[in-house]
Amino acid sequence: MSAVVNGSPLIWLTLSSWPSWRSGGRITKVTHALSSLTNKLNKITDPIFLSIFTDIFTSLASSASTGVYENVAKQALPTLCASVAGAKPQEAWIAGSAIDLISSLVRGAPEGGLGEGFFALLAPSLFNCLSEAEDRDVLQNGMECLALIVRKDCRQILEWRDSAGQSGLDHVLKVIARLLQNDDEFGGLVIGDLIIHLLRRAGEAVLPVLPGLLQAMVSRMLSAKTATFIQSLVVPFAYLIYNQADTLLFLLESTTTNGRSDLDILIQTWCENAETFQGFWQSRVSTLALTKLYASGRPTLQSLMVKGDIILKPETKNGE
Repeated sequence: MSAVVNGSPLIWLTLSSWPSWRSGGRITKVTHALSSLTNKLNKITDPIFLSIFTDIFTSLASSASTGVYENVAKQALPTLCASVAGAKPQEAWIAGSAIDLISSLVRGAPEGGLGEGFFALLAPSLFNCLSEAEDRDVLQNGMECLALIVRKDCRQILEWRDSAGQSGLDHVLKVIARLLQNDDEFGGLVIGDLIIHLLRRAGEAVLPVLPGLLQAMVSRMLSAKTATFIQSLVVPFAYLIYNQADTLLFLLESTTTNGRSDLDILIQTWCENAETFQGFWQSRVSTLALTKLYASGRPTLQSLMVKGDIILKPETKNGE
């Protein structure tokens, strides 16, 4: 396969023999060749090649050979961060592609972590980009990248501080808040995944801001239109109810939005859209959480009316 940049062959990779490149001395040459491409993202216009490029990065980073991931990250990450930071508003695809390639490195990273200094190098350019970007692909790629980092090495996010002393978690929450306020819902499709991973990995660090975050999500449900975005807002509540029902329900019962109980808003939105949820895990946790709510017999839930099929009882059947 030939990768072409502005009409000139830049690198040749025989994908059918890719396993042979993942071991031995050849992998060093491949690493150098691929890393050189990160300097020319503004000249790569073939979307098919960009897609293959990210797959190759993931495969290379996940190599079992000693030091391969560290070598790839050391060579490629500084250039990719510079591409994210230097992309102009009219060149959003450059930032989006660079973030996607960074995500491919994170996917291939060992479970032990991303390596010291990875997030410290990435954070300034990534957060600055996500605080200003309007392009939906950039925003979605950025959120996916953050979710992957939370999964692989949340400690680096929690420990990182900017020049003003704000933590990586503070900046992640700012990005989430910005997307919740955005009228374009496509950039926020992965908000739910990011929040769930924060709840799983960040532990007590996220607890002080959790009530405000959940209320902002409930408020956004009132104006959410697309099924995928609604799912992204509801599923974190399903996860919390499945694991900590009493605590969450007490919080929702005690807060209101636009004169309505937050519990009422959540349950109405959830019940009207649950059948459209996609993904095995998402559908499963939603069903389990709804079942848990139904079985709880909580008075505040008994008083809520939701759309659904009539439940026929012997005493209410006509003509029988």
